[in-house]
Amino acid sequence: MRGPTNKYWLRYATMTLLIIVASFVNLLIPLKAGAAELTSRSIVVASSVSSALTNHRYNFRVNGAITIGSLEIEYCTNTPLIGAPCVAPAGFSLVSSSMGAQTGLTGFSIHPSTTTNRLILGRTPSGVVPPTTAAITVNSINNPSTPNQAVFVRISTFATNNATGIRGDNGSVVFATTRSLNVSGFVPPYLTFCVGNTVAADCSSATGNYLDFGELTNLTTRTVTSQFAAATNDNTGYVATVSGLTLISGNNIIPGLVTPTVSLPGTSQFGINLRANSSPVVGTDKTGVGTGVPAAAFNTPNNYAFQNGNIVSSPKSTDFNVFTVTYIANVAPNQPPGIYISTFTFIATVSF
Repeated sequence: MRGPTNKYWLRYATMTLLIIVASFVNLLIPLKAGAAELTSRSIVVASSVSSALTNHRYNFRVNGAITIGSLEIEYCTNTPLIGAPCVAPAGFSLVSSSMGAQTGLTGFSIHPSTTTNRLILGRTPSGVVPPTTAAITVNSINNPSTPNQAVFVRISTFATNNATGIRGDNGSVVFATTRSLNVSGFVPPYLTFCVGNTVAADCSSATGNYLDFGELTNLTTRTVTSQFAAATNDNTGYVATVSGLTLISGNNIIPGLVTPTVSLPGTSQFGINLRANSSPVVGTDKTGVGTGVPAAAFNTPNNYAFQNGNIVSSPKSTDFNVFTVTYIANVAPNQPPGIYISTFTFIATVSF
């Protein structure tokens, strides 16, 4: 690769690296295909005293254009997971309930299929033009009889007018009964994750999704960097993963490093890590006060690997960390010329 002919080809051996930016915010539970999350969810209970006959107002936002013919509102004490078995709160009853005020989405009435703890609000199905914020009040609901009890309220949309068929957009909220205080509240779960060439420490901005190694040569290691940041209030923390292919040009590849390995100019290799390195001098250690930790394969300075799977995780709720991903590329003298490209996808998930 040192003769005039090879140098001509290397002048066109520019490598581009695409990075897909993924952001997942305010995740509560996994949703079924075709369904989205109802956002800005809350429940306002006029009186949270146990056994009180009171009004409940359901607030939520529909973000997509869907057909809504009915709402299913389930009260459960065991789990907020939509579709999971539901344990009804002791003493709770919807038998005497009646419709109250409706804004955003209107025309609902209480369907005859309503049960003690499963409220069905039906109407003539109609399309919804986003964004639509709804506030729907139901009167004369008998609160659970157990004081200081957390109650999960699952809200789902259906295209039919009787909550049958395929479940649409959905989400859950929670309130608690009290002995004498008329107080309720909801702390929304969140996962914030951002990816880019550079990102703000709090994910308020992310810039760039394209990296260029420039001309690859057998004489020196080429490097580029990107960043991602994450935070969550989920008590089990989060896991961030990376997926993609090694550098490819047609049928030719620059092999990915299966195990952590030092950079060796003159040897075809491709890998990443998440540490400050001295050989070559590139990258930085994580910043921020969070508890995120790089996976073992990417957590040793001057060692690089290419593996799909976990790249960072935190075992508990955490404030933000910013991680810098260093990419290295080396080529052997006989590496075929070409434009070598790879695309990476970064995803963060929580259990909630």
